[in-house]
Amino acid sequence: MKLTLISTLLLMFPYLLSAKIVVGEYTIAPEANLTKANLSDANLTYAQFHGANLTKANLYNADLYGSYFQGANLKDANLTKANLQYVNFSFSDLSGANLKDADIKNAIFFNAKLDGATWVNGLKCKENSIGNCRFIFVKKEKVINTAVELKGKDLSDKVMDNTSFINADLRGMKFVNTSLKNVNFSGANLKGATFKSAKLQNANFSGADLNGTDFRWSNLEGANFDGANLNRARFSHATWIDGTVCKKKSIGKCKKAK
Repeated sequence: MKLTLISTLLLMFPYLLSAKIVVGEYTIAPEANLTKANLSDANLTYAQFHGANLTKANLYNADLYGSYFQGANLKDANLTKANLQYVNFSFSDLSGANLKDADIKNAIFFNAKLDGATWVNGLKCKENSIGNCRFIFVKKEKVINTAVELKGKDLSDKVMDNTSFINADLRGMKFVNTSLKNVNFSGANLKGATFKSAKLQNANFSGADLNGTDFRWSNLEGANFDGANLNRARFSHATWIDGTVCKKKSIGKCKKAK
């Protein structure tokens, strides 16, 4: 009787977890010692790095699609411009690592340490960044006014990246389909504001009042909601901070599909 594809994969699973790849002088395998290894530009798709020591390793522009780094040590590693699509970094240590311009589409950072890491957008992660990067804003911001009052105005379909709205009164504002990447909304009053389909990647909402704010269909990858009031905030179909999509009727928090 012919084996099904699933049965074949199940039989191969132990082999896949222990498979070794040789790149130059380096042997890629679970729990390998690859401290300061130079793996730049290497093709390492679906490679097994779980538990490996990659402290200060150079993975510049490496193709790591679908690779496993669970529990790996990647302190101060160079992952600049690397292909990290579908990579699993669960419980890994990426403290001080450089991920600038890396492709992290569908990558998993569950419980990963990101203290002091340089994120894909070039911003530094704060201490105690676990699972997602909490940014230290170092880019020069276009400042409108720290106490500006724009209450009720419509700023839909505009590009306002890197703007500062710190402590601003933005109640009832409309930002439908507006580009607000890296915008600082910390401490702002955004009660009843609308961000439907807005681009809010890496926005800072720390300490903001988001009571009844509408984030449906918006992109919130990398956003910071520390200390924010999310009472009655709507997140249905929004792309959450870790890249997952919120389910319908996500009110007050992002309900993720199991």
